Parts: sequence; C-alpha cells; structure tokens
Amino acid sequence: MAVVNESITLNRREGNKGVIIFKWTPLTSTNTTGNPIEVPEYTDKTVQVYGTFDSGTVTIQGSNDVEGSPTYFTLNDPSSAALTFTSARGEAILENPRIIQPVLSGAGGTASITVIITCAK
Repeated sequence: MAVVNESITLNRREGNKGVIIFKWTPLTSTNTTGNPIEVPEYTDKTVQVYGTFDSGTVTIQGSNDVEGSPTYFTLNDPSSAALTFTSARGEAILENPRIIQPVLSGAGGTASITVIITCAK
C-alpha cells in the first residue's frame, strides 16, 4: 500500500498570512494512509473530509513520537469526540501533536476520499 502525499497551499491572501493548507487525495482501499505532516507551531487546526466512503472510516491520528515507527493515537474534536469520519463533514482538532496523518480503514473498492487540514497560527 502506498502512502498518499499531501499537497501544500500557503494562503497569502490579505489577512490570512499565517495559514497553511494540506490536502491528501485520494485515500483509497489500496492507498490508505496520508503522509504525516509536522506543524505543531500552527496551533489552530480544522479538518474536512469528503468523497466516496464505500463503508470506509477515516481516522485523524497524531503522535509526538517521531523516531523510527511512530506510535499514533486518535485525535479528538473540541467536545472530546474521536475524529473518525464515515461521511463528509468538518471538525476542529483539539490536540496539537507533533505529527498528524489521516488513515482510511474498512473501505470498499470504490472509496475515494479527500482530507484537508487547514492550520493557522
């Protein structure tokens, strides 16, 4: 299974100079994991997930362990609910770990999901 690399957009519009946007697309049943991003200096983060889920679940994971094979944990929204997605929606991210990645599990062959994380200072 291949890792899906992120695209990066720096938002330079007037008034939004401290914003960076990461996008992984598509997560599929064969490409299930997004390349981890390291942005702890951007403490305000929002995730949006959309696409064809085909019974899949996207989990937003984080880790402070970046040596070798990191040990990940599931991140939460501000109400402490796990950031797991079975349909399209957006949520704020409560924690601020050193690295963050999206992971797709349980998806059928037609799954094609986009994950976007917008980070602000």
